[in-house]
Amino acid sequence: MIQRSKMRTERRLSPPVRSGSERGVEGERPGGPVVGQIRPLMPVSPEDAAADWTRLAAENTAYRRWGARLFDTGLALALLPAAALFFLLAALINAFVFQDPRKVLYRQRRIGRHGVAFTTLKLRTLVPNEEDDFSGWLGGQDRQRVTAFGRWLRASHLDELPQLVNILRGEMAFVGPRPEMTEVHAWAAERVDRFHRRLAVRPGLTGGAQVNLGYAEGEVAAYREKLAADLRWIRSRNLATDLRIMARTLPWVLAARGDSPQVEARADGGSQEFSGA
Repeated sequence: MIQRSKMRTERRLSPPVRSGSERGVEGERPGGPVVGQIRPLMPVSPEDAAADWTRLAAENTAYRRWGARLFDTGLALALLPAAALFFLLAALINAFVFQDPRKVLYRQRRIGRHGVAFTTLKLRTLVPNEEDDFSGWLGGQDRQRVTAFGRWLRASHLDELPQLVNILRGEMAFVGPRPEMTEVHAWAAERVDRFHRRLAVRPGLTGGAQVNLGYAEGEVAAYREKLAADLRWIRSRNLATDLRIMARTLPWVLAARGDSPQVEARADGGSQEFSGA
């Protein structure tokens, strides 16, 4: 009787065990518990645990699961008529500058949610026969090759207005981590530990990291700081947080000064923590 009771206790206390394939990998659903079989538990690395935390935090509220997407779609549709008028004007200016209507828009591959690459749409800002590529980004030369009109577009970030189409496609959101070029993402992932964790959510037109820290170009320390800001936003994200970030972005766009007031304060020696949360 004692032996049988002990066996029942051990069976009751033993957790359900899953095989290595059933434990799941990123992008797959784990299977159910194994019945009638005892297999050793697969060890979970700290990297896997961190990735699981990020995915959970990205979808653990109704707003994060579907509310944010509903908000993004509705706002993008509301802004589309006004954006179309501005886009038409900018396209005419660009067509005059480049003497080629095909060069009005610029398409570039970026890394999106779950590491899926997509094509971003932007108004072209570089001088003719120049491309916004990784070598120019790494050398900090891309800002030296823009047209006069393109310089204003970049400073106001209105060159990214066509990305409303990316939002409607579900590839981007209004608020989120900045989508990086495929080469830039590979460069940063080699130098910044767990850089991929920011891919748990859709990239955004703006975000807490962009508003507070600006745009890093080839600076490893800046990318570490921006990753920390992105992860803090993922952990605390809600509608109020996103609205605050968007409200702080608007003066930045209207002033067309390139950097937000928060970034300028940091450049003057001030210190600004991420306050989008």
